[in-house]
Amino acid sequence: MYIKIISAAATLSAILALSGCVTATPIMTPSGQQGFSLNCSAMNDIGQCYKKAGELCGGNGYEIFDQSNTPQKFFSAANQTMVIRCKAPVSARS
Repeated sequence: MYIKIISAAATLSAILALSGCVTATPIMTPSGQQGFSLNCSAMNDIGQCYKKAGELCGGNGYEIFDQSNTPQKFFSAANQTMVIRCKAPVSARS
């Protein structure tokens, strides 16, 4: 019986670990430019938001408009989000 419980717990843990990912939702920034709302709360790691921002914007970099980095507590879920805008390529800047 204990083996079944341990096996079920291990399976559930694996499913939860694989389901966690960074979501990137396209948004319009207050200035009217396209940006992204990134949510990495499922992974409980704000570093994954930075990684995703770098992947989305490439070598041009990005600006952070808003960031929340509240770790998970006993009775509350983690809240790790960022709102970014990709910077324009250097040659396109005036």
